[in-house]
Amino acid sequence: MPHGCFKYLSPSSTSLNVYIKPGAKNNSIRQLNNDTDELEIQISADAKQGEANEELISYLKSILNVRSNQISLVHGHKQRKKIIRIDDITTTEENDKNRTSVNELYERIQSEIK
Repeated sequence: MPHGCFKYLSPSSTSLNVYIKPGAKNNSIRQLNNDTDELEIQISADAKQGEANEELISYLKSILNVRSNQISLVHGHKQRKKIIRIDDITTTEENDKNRTSVNELYERIQSEIK
């Protein structure tokens, strides 16, 4: 895969490594850390009772323009380092008009970095 924060899982799935900072003024992507291959994201929700996790998934869903059933938190439920799974996409170079590509996801993330 061309982008370090994304990891290949299958021809139709990828994972996204993120590091969150809960309790921010607003939701924003701060940077793509090339040293750790993590996307650093500030989340406005507090880290209690899963609120930050829910806000993170909602925020990523809106940025990446994916459906709720395509995105899930698979690791790091009580940690700042998290792994997000994104399904029903194309991870190959083949064009598939019905699926979003990893390159498109990466471009959407890049456009949100503040």
